[in-house]
Amino acid sequence: MAFYLQFPPGSSSAVIQKDVLATIVKGSLSKISSAINANITSVEVLIADTTTSATTVHTTYPTEKEKSKTMYYIVGGSAAGAVVLFIIVIVAVWCCKRKNG
Repeated sequence: MAFYLQFPPGSSSAVIQKDVLATIVKGSLSKISSAINANITSVEVLIADTTTSATTVHTTYPTEKEKSKTMYYIVGGSAAGAVVLFIIVIVAVWCCKRKNG
């Protein structure tokens, strides 16, 4: 189970320490257990305190070469689909004319 905290507007603190949250949860185990209709056996802090070190998230974007490669697949798939559709229409028209003739 994870917790998301939303502080009231105007609150001076934007962060609650992990130990304080763990203490609050441990003090309310029976209420939380009955609220979620489950038995909570233990409370552990699994995420390290990140107030001392900054973490950076790196996002990678596709390169131009990867974009053009994807475009080839899109164009090729569209062309192949058009050819298959054209063949189906020709066969359907041929079958209909053959029945009538």
